[in-house]
Amino acid sequence: MEVNVIDGIMGVGKTTYAIDMINSSDNINYIYITPFLDECERIREKCSSKSFYEPSVKRGKGSKGRDLKSLIKSGKNIVSTHSLFKNMDNITRELLEEREYILILDEVMDVVEEYKLKKDDYDVFRNEFIDVHPDGTVTWKEEKKNYRGDKFMTEKIMCEHGSFVVIDQTVLMWKFPVEVFKLFKKVYILTYLFDAQIQKYYFDYYNIKYNYKSIDRIDNVYSLVEKGNSKFEKNKIKQVSELIELCPDKYNKIGDEEYSLTVSWFKNEKNYKKITELKKNIFNYFKNQCGTKTNENGWTTFRDYKSDLSGKGYTKGFIPINMRASNDFQNKKSMAYAANRFINPYLVKMFSYKGIKINQDKWALSEMLQWIWRGCIRKNEPMKLYIPSKRMRELFEEWINSEF
Repeated sequence: MEVNVIDGIMGVGKTTYAIDMINSSDNINYIYITPFLDECERIREKCSSKSFYEPSVKRGKGSKGRDLKSLIKSGKNIVSTHSLFKNMDNITRELLEEREYILILDEVMDVVEEYKLKKDDYDVFRNEFIDVHPDGTVTWKEEKKNYRGDKFMTEKIMCEHGSFVVIDQTVLMWKFPVEVFKLFKKVYILTYLFDAQIQKYYFDYYNIKYNYKSIDRIDNVYSLVEKGNSKFEKNKIKQVSELIELCPDKYNKIGDEEYSLTVSWFKNEKNYKKITELKKNIFNYFKNQCGTKTNENGWTTFRDYKSDLSGKGYTKGFIPINMRASNDFQNKKSMAYAANRFINPYLVKMFSYKGIKINQDKWALSEMLQWIWRGCIRKNEPMKLYIPSKRMRELFEEWINSEF
């Protein structure tokens, strides 16, 4: 398996390069995985000569997964979403092993996440069905190998794939089966700041090596270059610094402390007055500082605290904090990022078992940049931006000043 990470700022031409590669290739089968259904349609249109198929409930007689199997078996070019790809079963994997597909992954996947079980179910599962090893990895108990019950059958299959890790004896983490990536002849991952993202740490966890590339463009021709050698990308980033206007200091004092605007800060009842003040700041920023229309205002915070910050003139402009790879919000000219991001501590601990240290600042920056690029900056249009967290704002300013 050969893994190629094509790492470049949003809008540099990663998808265009992938489309050109597909259209210029002969006798090669592709599976193109993207976060959103509208991007599936784009790939089908731009690669029309290659006849890409999107798994269909109708063709699959009620199941996209069944249709996916049929398409793989027939050797078709396939475009689908992250969610379907994450849920491939054993039969689908066996079919992939028989073919020589190239995988193009548009944006990183959620390859590690907390696996939710009710506390009572978890206690039974933990005590009666699995063995937890010193590094947190999980195996199905030998004496339960003939288990055929409904309650934990899904979890049994996941255990057999090595998909679980237990953290502090209390939290169950799911890992995407790394063997799936190994079923492909080549893998291309299109993203930005890959070295800050969970999938990078996941590859390190499994000792998967990858080539690190970026996109350059000369005379409207896109090509791969070594990461850091793209003049086109550096010019794009310089352009951003000239197009984005950061909110003035008078609205920023609310986020001066290192952990202001974190999940725990919002959760703390002592910060009620500060949250109210932040809400007023967002309202005043959009109305008095930006003067943009209601439908041109975009904002975010943690989902559980959306209602605490919603206000007149911007509530409907809420964009989920983890939104990426979508063009649905490119009309937003004024944006407010009311959050201070840190990785789930259980994820940090899981990777630490393998001696892998996560860079919290880089991860937070990469998540914020993905969100910012949902707005009009993706069309190279001027944008006003409010980042009340001092930590997050300084990460953005350091990024702007260090990239060119």
